[in-house]
Amino acid sequence: LPQTLLGASQTVGRSCVIVELKNRTVMFDCGENPGFTDERKYPSFNLLVNTQGFASINNLIKKLTRINEIIDCVVVSHFHMDHIGALPFFTEVLNYKGVIIMSYPSKALSPVLLLDACKITDFRWNQNFVDKQIHDIYKCMNKIVGLQINETHTLGNLSITPYYAGHVLGACMFKIEVNGFSVLYTGDFNTVPDKHLGSAKIPSLKPDVLISESTYATYVRPTKKSSELELCNYVHECMHNGGKVLIPVFAIGRKIGMQKLSKYIHNQYNINSICPTLGKKHEFSFCKYNIQYIYIHNEIFKVIQKKLQEKKQEMIGLKKNQILYVKI
Repeated sequence: LPQTLLGASQTVGRSCVIVELKNRTVMFDCGENPGFTDERKYPSFNLLVNTQGFASINNLIKKLTRINEIIDCVVVSHFHMDHIGALPFFTEVLNYKGVIIMSYPSKALSPVLLLDACKITDFRWNQNFVDKQIHDIYKCMNKIVGLQINETHTLGNLSITPYYAGHVLGACMFKIEVNGFSVLYTGDFNTVPDKHLGSAKIPSLKPDVLISESTYATYVRPTKKSSELELCNYVHECMHNGGKVLIPVFAIGRKIGMQKLSKYIHNQYNINSICPTLGKKHEFSFCKYNIQYIYIHNEIFKVIQKKLQEKKQEMIGLKKNQILYVKI
C-alpha cells in the first residue's frame, strides 16, 4: 500500500499521512508544528509532487496547482493543533476544494482551538496577517462534513466510517475502504477510561492495513490512579506548608478532567478551589485564603505570573507563602 508521511514521522507535530488505495488518495490529518513560524510549521506538502526538502510557501502554491486532482478526501481525527492546525492553510492558501471529514464534536471545537492559536501567536505577526488567518479559519470550517460515530459516508467507491477513540471529545479512529480493501487509521486514542471520557470502542475489524498512533509505544506509563494520587500528595504537602497551588491546563479536555479531580481533592483535603473561565477578566487575591487550589488556562496563568513578579514572588513551590506550580 503506497503511503507518504508528510509529518509526525518519529516526532510529535505536523501529523499528516497520505494513503493511496486502488484509485483513491486520502489524507489523514493536517497538523502543524507550533514551534515554527515559517513553512516548517506545516507538513511537507512538497512531497505530494516529489519535491525534496522544505519548499517556500510561494513555491508550494505554484507546484500544487493540481492539488484537487491529487487528494480525493481529507480525514481529521480530532481537534488538537498537531492534527488540524494546517488545515486552513491547506484549503485557503493551497486551494484544496475537496471533501473534509471529521466528527461533529471535532467540527464544533476545531475553530475554538484554531482561533485561540491565532491569538496566542499574534505577537509574531502583524495584525493584517492575523486577520487573514482568522478569515481563513472561518472559510475552512464551512467546508467540513461532520459525521456521527459509526456513520458511514460514501464518496463513489470510497467509504469512510469513524469509531470512538477516547482521547478527547470527538476524537475518532477512521476506517476507509475501497473495493473491499480497507485501512484503519487510529489517530490519538486512549484505552483507559478518563474521568469524563470512556475508552476507545471499536468493533471487531480485520483491516488490510493498520496505521496507529505510537507516541508512547515504548514507554511504560504509570497508572492514572497513581498519577492522581501523586498530585494529591503534592497539593496536600503544599497546603500543609501554607502554600498555594496553580495548575495551568488545556482549556478543552484536560480542564474537565481536572474539574472532577478537584472535587475529590476538595472533599479529601478541604481545599478551596477557584476555576477561572476563559474570555473574562479575573482579579486574583493571593492572600484571601491561606490555601488556594487553582487550575487555569495557560494565558490566565501568564497574568498571575506577572502579578507574582510584581510582588517579587517566585513559583518555587512547597515553601510557606509560596506557589506550587504543577505543569500538567
